[in-house]
Amino acid sequence: MAKDLRSWIEEIKQAAPKELVGVEIPVDPKWEVTAIVKLLEENEPSPAILFENTRDLKGAKSQVRLLTNIHASRVKLGLTYGIPPEVVRRDPAAPTVEMARRAEKRIPPVCISRAEAPCKERVYRKEEMDLLSFPAVTQHELDVGPYFTTLVVAADPDTGVHNLSWHRLMVKGPDRGGIFIVPRHLWDFYRRAEARGQELPVAYVLGHHPAFLEGASWTLAIEESEYDVIGAQLNEPVRVTPSECWGDRLLVPADAEVVMEGVILPKLREPEGPFSEWTGYYCPERLSPVFELRAITSRQAPIMVNKVMGHHPHKDRLGVYGMEATALKRIREIVPDVIALNLAGYHMQGLIQMRKRREGDAQRAAMALLSSLLQVKHVFIFDEDVDIFNPAEVLWALASRVQAGSDVEILRNLRSSGLDPSIDVGDVSDGMIVDATKPLHRPFAERLKLPPEILEETRNRLLREGLL
Repeated sequence: MAKDLRSWIEEIKQAAPKELVGVEIPVDPKWEVTAIVKLLEENEPSPAILFENTRDLKGAKSQVRLLTNIHASRVKLGLTYGIPPEVVRRDPAAPTVEMARRAEKRIPPVCISRAEAPCKERVYRKEEMDLLSFPAVTQHELDVGPYFTTLVVAADPDTGVHNLSWHRLMVKGPDRGGIFIVPRHLWDFYRRAEARGQELPVAYVLGHHPAFLEGASWTLAIEESEYDVIGAQLNEPVRVTPSECWGDRLLVPADAEVVMEGVILPKLREPEGPFSEWTGYYCPERLSPVFELRAITSRQAPIMVNKVMGHHPHKDRLGVYGMEATALKRIREIVPDVIALNLAGYHMQGLIQMRKRREGDAQRAAMALLSSLLQVKHVFIFDEDVDIFNPAEVLWALASRVQAGSDVEILRNLRSSGLDPSIDVGDVSDGMIVDATKPLHRPFAERLKLPPEILEETRNRLLREGLL
């Protein structure tokens, strides 16, 4: 049976039931969804939240359920990749290491017929079901209105290679939305189609297995298909099926919960925003391209995935883990002794853990990270005895292993993200490398520790007594 969102939910229920909370009370998607997330995300564990009873944008009970906070813990990420909770608790880096390992291969998709595809259980033309039929979320107080925060699939207008990427969609009406396009592959597709006066066919994917969603976050060359990488992340071929509007020209994921087919209109820009972004700040209004809905297909009683944006840098990191694994793979190609990477602080900061064997390797690892992700501007490097997923350990190492005059390096004129509010103009930022590793050329103070066998024996005793 192909992996999908429902199989993932069942696995969480069986293996880690505290990691998923069902909300049965009626919930308005305007602010109430985010308010519930804010109140529940401080729990330990921070749960995925399945809203069973949401209103749509017309005020009626929605046919669509809403799931958010999918990867608000590394335990859930581990289960996405088949790693038991107890392993992740001992080794928080295990899931992203597994993601990077799977990225060494490619698994092409397989195409199945429309009749076989779960995402075609219900087929609607735009006058039968529209954007207002969904519980699209108005996330924060100054958001201009409701948004979808999920994936877009498109095909290169010249080569037919498929691309999947994250792009928000502002609801402007029943069949119309504003799409903010980051200047990468989808932008390249759109500009080439627009130059010919052509519409660009696209499809919004409103729910799939989390490994599918993470795989779509990888940074690839434009000639590579994300479907091949997603297959590797799922460890099985992605099942795709012809779209309703364009057939084989645009293949959509067959096991998706909802697929909204439409076009990005050429030579048209309209106001879009303000919107809550990943930085934790509002993105201001800007002129953006326009999406026009053409068809919707869905499963019965579909589940729509929503990502609460900019809310807590250490909670729901759906999509960030894919970036983290991509960067970890690249860093290890340069410095194989890197153990783990943690993209903290809304992924504008990277924490690297490594076995330092030679002076200079910490700087090489830092530069590899800076060259692989545009958003990263601060890099911190730590020894293998520092848990980079524990803020107290990180602060302790920064306090006891860093001399600002020799271990901090300031970088000028780094290409960065225009969403960073600390930048004065454009998308050029200063950066920083902080080497918090112990020097190799002289003895360094010994860290306090217990015999590992005593610690392990004691842990097992406490587990048997139910104290851990």
